[in-house]
Amino acid sequence: IYIANIILKKKLINESNIWVDIGSFYGGIQGIVKSKQQDISLILVDFNHQLCRSYVYLKNLFPDANHMLPNKIEKMQEIKNIKKNSIMYVKVSEFDKLSNLNADLVSNFFSFGEMKRNVFFKYYESNLLNKCKNIYLINRFVSSPFFEQTYDTDLNIFDYDKNAYEQKYFDIFPMHHYFNFKRSIFGRNTKRPASSPYFEIILSKKN
Repeated sequence: IYIANIILKKKLINESNIWVDIGSFYGGIQGIVKSKQQDISLILVDFNHQLCRSYVYLKNLFPDANHMLPNKIEKMQEIKNIKKNSIMYVKVSEFDKLSNLNADLVSNFFSFGEMKRNVFFKYYESNLLNKCKNIYLINRFVSSPFFEQTYDTDLNIFDYDKNAYEQKYFDIFPMHHYFNFKRSIFGRNTKRPASSPYFEIILSKKN
């Protein structure tokens, strides 16, 4: 609800726009936003089992939308012209088919910071993210702090800089700020705050 409210309040997407979300989980955020702006088109990029969850959830919410499943997308050369009110379920292996798409918003919440550097840059330096109108990200300041190697990657906030974009919004994501996780560090198992806070940033293409 918090993330959906940011998207709506800051008008990152409007009626008939195209929104690509990388790592969409079960489509919960998309469902909230689309309920307010029903003509937008959604492109969800994720693994097969997550896309299955998204389809079950979003098909129930929006039965009249143009739902395009992965088997149809596999037969396409590229994804460029999209009908209004479409929801497309794109496997991560088919991501390159989005290279010529002009998206109004591309987002990623949490999973960029979990990726190895080469996989991250496959997405972050793609044509899609180099020409989209807005980028909305929530990820870790440091993916794997030295005292707790959470993920097998060395990504940090400096890797999210994009020269062709200007910063429209930046803050600390509030949700994890209040979480306490029970885990072991230096042999002591106790409740601790998140090992790295999460930043929240909105970038817009420079004129």
